[in-house]
Amino acid sequence: MIAKITDCQGTDGALVEPENIYRTLFENAGVAIVNLDAQGNYLHANEHYLEFIGYSWEELKNRPMTTEILHPDYVEEANHLIEQQKCGRIKGFTHEMYFIRKDGTRRWGEVRSATNRDRQGRLLSIVVAITDRTERKKAEDKLKRYAEAIRDLYENAPCGYHSLAEDGTILRMNDTELSWLGYSRDEVIGKMNYTDLIPADQEDAFRKSFTLLKRQGSRRNIEGELIRKNGDVLSVLIESTAVYDQDGRYLLSRSSVFDNTERKRVEKALAESEAIYRNLFENASIGMCQFTMDGKLLRINKAYARMLGYDSTEEVLSIVTDSATQIHADPRNREELLSALNHRDWVYAEHPYRRKDGSIMIGKATIRKVVKQDGATAYLEGIVEDITERKQAEAALAQREKELRIKAQNLMEVNTTLNVLLNTLERDQEELKERFLLNIQKLVLPYLDRLKKSPLRQDQLGCLQTAEAHLMDIASPFAQRLTSSFLNLTKTEVQIACLVKEGKTSKEIAELLNAKQRVIEFHRENIRMKLGLKNKKGRLAMLLRSFA
Repeated sequence: MIAKITDCQGTDGALVEPENIYRTLFENAGVAIVNLDAQGNYLHANEHYLEFIGYSWEELKNRPMTTEILHPDYVEEANHLIEQQKCGRIKGFTHEMYFIRKDGTRRWGEVRSATNRDRQGRLLSIVVAITDRTERKKAEDKLKRYAEAIRDLYENAPCGYHSLAEDGTILRMNDTELSWLGYSRDEVIGKMNYTDLIPADQEDAFRKSFTLLKRQGSRRNIEGELIRKNGDVLSVLIESTAVYDQDGRYLLSRSSVFDNTERKRVEKALAESEAIYRNLFENASIGMCQFTMDGKLLRINKAYARMLGYDSTEEVLSIVTDSATQIHADPRNREELLSALNHRDWVYAEHPYRRKDGSIMIGKATIRKVVKQDGATAYLEGIVEDITERKQAEAALAQREKELRIKAQNLMEVNTTLNVLLNTLERDQEELKERFLLNIQKLVLPYLDRLKKSPLRQDQLGCLQTAEAHLMDIASPFAQRLTSSFLNLTKTEVQIACLVKEGKTSKEIAELLNAKQRVIEFHRENIRMKLGLKNKKGRLAMLLRSFA
């Protein structure tokens, strides 16, 4: 019994170790992996998968792997493959397709699917591994567009192009030359020898010229004639170059064919065409270069030479012997690029580069490996964009924003100071006004009141009363309220209202203003009406004091 228990324990231990290994591989495989049950429900998903589709495990567990994460263009095909896999018609499949993340963005992934079945062949689970190929897809699409542009340029160039095999068989011919000759591509490519297109009396001259081409590598300004499909003769001017393999064996020719009947026009087209092909690399608007794995420059275009501050590409190639130390401001940057290229086809990076005069240029580089047929790296090819001004502008903008924030803060402080000063001035003005009014009321009006009680002539009394009334207009806030446009009291009504407020009777007011008492009574009624006191009970003097 003890032996059996020991055997079971050993078996359990043997099972735990593979399970741990499987889990470690599952979580750290470096690709998105998901394990589904036979019904397509999620059993497990590693962190790479969750990051790839942008969902959390809580949102996925115990749910089927729906087609929502697949681009609609691939749903039908994916469902078909999965059904084939479930039925056992296929063990698994590999396919590339677009996935839709939770946030709506798209990712290009390489899908590998495999089934796990028991000994009776019943489906237990499905393992799906997805490798993120988004960046590679972008690069491939870019290269595809570039290749299509080159192909369009080749096929629709203003001159004819063709390539010949070693025996003269036509390997390639662009649409332009085919249209000149009146043949279709199927009639010519791989089926016709070039001697089939030239007059019989020119065959010997062609063979001699073709032999020289294969030996010397190029032939220029070869005048000849071609026979169109309808029998017409086309006068042409041909320039050819030979292409060799790495061992120097002839592979094919590259020939440009010009309609010699319009030579002047063709000469211009030739110059443009040659400039396009000869300067496609050298005169690109962005920096381009090729260099060996150990840092030696093989080729550099004019744009990149100018970026680095050199007068010509020849000067760069003669001076720069080690790009890591002479071009890269930090040699470690090149080491990082090489290390990254071991894992990716393309590397994108922003690095500082050293110019000829020692100044620094910030470059945005795209680097790739150019691989030989045997898989070895032939050289590295790079595209560099000078983003120094953009970086400087960004830094200047950040500095400007910082300065503006400081100025704004200073303005806020100045504004606060001005508000304090204005408030202080307003308080001082109010205090001055109060002192002014208080001085009139305490230091002037009492003496006028005493003077009125002294024996005065009638005209003196009138002048005194007028002066008192004007001082009352100036000094009394109550009088200022009464003279407002809202109340619309006349000057006489203001004088009477001020005297009523002080407790003067109509008779006393009449004597002070040298008017009849009934006139004063009339004005008193007007005051009550204008102040809205007509229907209110109480003495006018009390109502005026409460109004003030």
